[in-house]
Amino acid sequence: MEGALTYYRDVLTRLEAPFEIRHDDTQGKHIVAIKDIPCGTSILEESPLVCWPSRLAWAEEEVCGHCLRKPPKRPKPRVCDNCCVESFCHRTCVSAIHDSCLCPVLKALRSHKLYDIDGATDEVNLETLARIVAHITVRLVLTAEKHQVTLEQAAPTVMAPWERFMTVPDEAEFALNIPLAEVFTALRGIMAPSVTQTLGEEFANELLSDAFLRGLLGRVVLNAQACTNGAAVYVIQSNFNHSCAPNCQVDFEETSDIAVKTCKDVKIGEELTISYIPDGLQYMERKSRLETSHLFTCACELCEMEKKTMMTV
Repeated sequence: MEGALTYYRDVLTRLEAPFEIRHDDTQGKHIVAIKDIPCGTSILEESPLVCWPSRLAWAEEEVCGHCLRKPPKRPKPRVCDNCCVESFCHRTCVSAIHDSCLCPVLKALRSHKLYDIDGATDEVNLETLARIVAHITVRLVLTAEKHQVTLEQAAPTVMAPWERFMTVPDEAEFALNIPLAEVFTALRGIMAPSVTQTLGEEFANELLSDAFLRGLLGRVVLNAQACTNGAAVYVIQSNFNHSCAPNCQVDFEETSDIAVKTCKDVKIGEELTISYIPDGLQYMERKSRLETSHLFTCACELCEMEKKTMMTV
């Protein structure tokens, strides 16, 4: 944990951010203001580590496979010559990750009967895991080539961002529509050929093992943020704790980029929070959603007040 906090501290210092990331046994990782911040201040702009389109976005509309932007009608969106499935809004978005690993399997993924796997939200699907596996696969190769090291030596650098995300305990149950074993078997059947061709059989088996995929799924379920035309995971934003009466809000750009802004005046030393669920929900619905999709019971001031009110009625 100390290594992760040092990393965050260095990044936030370079960004001159008005907050820092802390950790304790009660709150886990959380974000605290290091100066007074007026309401309406943009405190963070971030691009995702990995993003993916929603079913609605790719089924009914064309969205860029890299940044999730809706491509303009003119010039005509660039469609991948290999899979003829993914389109891109600009040549800079024609991703090497898509071309080398995701491209051969994208059509099979989107037509698979187990595509929609998340019973709690619509933010996680079979393509989510596939894109993360593709991302890690290509990053392993690029990092090994860049530093002239083996894949084993490149792995700690590539996996470091994922290790910083909170994941679910081993005994926790996922609120999925289908058993985990079926999800992982389906993903292996689709991804194994392209991953094995890129990394070799030993590394591919590790990357597609039940244990590794469960860890990835846990990190995504707890940290995925809905964004324009899909969802994504963000390295810094994932450290914001939830409150049903937050002092910050996540604003969506035209792409998968997000901005976090204060929606209240914040004092130095105050924790900065966002809401993981839609606004306007009643106490019991908020409680149910958070326990199902995020595996915790909220104890924010609003929930505690409404809980006491219910108990006295």
